[in-house]
Amino acid sequence: MKKLIPLFFLIYLVPAVAFAAWWNPLTWFSKATSAPAVNTISRSNVAPASISATSTPSAADLEAEITNLQTQLENALNRIAVLSAASQKAAPAQTAPSRSVSSGISDAAMLAKVGPAIVGLNTATSSGSGVIIDAQGDILTNAHTIWTKDANNNVVGVADQVQVTFSDGSRSTATVIGMDEGDDLAIVELVSKRASSYISPDYGVSAKAGDRVYVLGYPATTADSSLGYGFATATVSQVGSDAITADVGRKPLDNGGALVDAQGGLIGIPHVTSCKILENMSDCLEYTVSAPNVSTIVPKLLAGMMLYKNKVNASAAEVLIQGELQGVYQSFADGSTVDFAVRDVTGDNSFADFDNRLGDDQNGSITRIYLTKLKLAAESMYQAVDFLKSQAYNLNVFLEDEDPSLPSLNSYERQTLTKIQSEIAAKVTKYESKVSLWSSKRNEYDAKIADPSSVSHNYLMEEGAFVENEATYLSAEKQWMLDTFSGENVAIF
Repeated sequence: MKKLIPLFFLIYLVPAVAFAAWWNPLTWFSKATSAPAVNTISRSNVAPASISATSTPSAADLEAEITNLQTQLENALNRIAVLSAASQKAAPAQTAPSRSVSSGISDAAMLAKVGPAIVGLNTATSSGSGVIIDAQGDILTNAHTIWTKDANNNVVGVADQVQVTFSDGSRSTATVIGMDEGDDLAIVELVSKRASSYISPDYGVSAKAGDRVYVLGYPATTADSSLGYGFATATVSQVGSDAITADVGRKPLDNGGALVDAQGGLIGIPHVTSCKILENMSDCLEYTVSAPNVSTIVPKLLAGMMLYKNKVNASAAEVLIQGELQGVYQSFADGSTVDFAVRDVTGDNSFADFDNRLGDDQNGSITRIYLTKLKLAAESMYQAVDFLKSQAYNLNVFLEDEDPSLPSLNSYERQTLTKIQSEIAAKVTKYESKVSLWSSKRNEYDAKIADPSSVSHNYLMEEGAFVENEATYLSAEKQWMLDTFSGENVAIF
């Protein structure tokens, strides 16, 4: 009984203090003739009618009252939880206040600054967003917005005409001047030039993980939870050599557009949007946007590069030229006399060991061995530069013979071939001089072998260093061949 009475007052007082708006201790034990105390949560009488406020309760009455109060308390707590959940669900979405970026520009000011440069693009088969990148009105967009495919889903060309819709609703016509299928980038130029807002590409991309950036699509004013938002803030999560990845709190339009930094500079074109954090297997809480780095690609697209993953409609001239360029590459990739010459005088075969042993050359035996090694190295070098010369000469002749076919190529292909031909012609001259040099060195070392007593140790070490430097030159020339006759230079044909 003594234990039940304190428990009764604890259970009775806590709800009264916590929930009673009429809190007044003097009214808790009012006389029976006064209005019954009402619990503001359950809206029911606190004490059952059988218990008098002035009578001394029995143990059974107290236990019954405790049970009743416990039930009311549980009901009240459950009701609070339900009301709280309903309140959160029904509360209108709060718009985040306009925040300032590191440059001091608010989100609203940034949208006003870069939004007019975002345009809509439409072709006969697709649509998307683009961004004007210069005063001439050149527009950078996703390649998939303007390319055309065949029945086998191969990209075989680009749209003949692109309709451009500007931020003010006006329209114009454009044509495609450059496309890179692999990086999903393209540039279209306006047929009729007009003054337009533009965002200059940031070729010296300085964005780093943690930076705030902006994702824009057309129309930039779109704000639809299902379609996406035309303007959204994001945080850079990764910066690679060829792409930037950013995390976005709300769904972008995912139709191209622009990724700009805090200063309003263009650093990428949104390429792939995916869900980063998924809730309940259906609701995406955070998105990830990947954007190819535009700094190295845009200049080539402006120059007219048309780069396909698998060019299925190449002309006869393109097929012939590509085959010749690939042949040059293969002659160096498979190993050649250049590799043999370099291995012959580097690594474990370098002259360093002989240099260290010259101090013990009491009878000239080390000198004779050294001279023999120089003679063998000269022969290898001669064979290597002669191979380089023959490859460069043959290609130069081929390009000269193919000159009449150049008009059938596009402008970028012609520019690329002209540049290669100019460089190769200079290489031929350089290699011819190297062939003469090593022919002379072979004769020089032969003469020294015939009279080793006239050879100083300084001469040997100087010649050994010279040969090793020439091996470094050979390695660099081989790498130039591999770089020049692979990648974009070959794939464009």
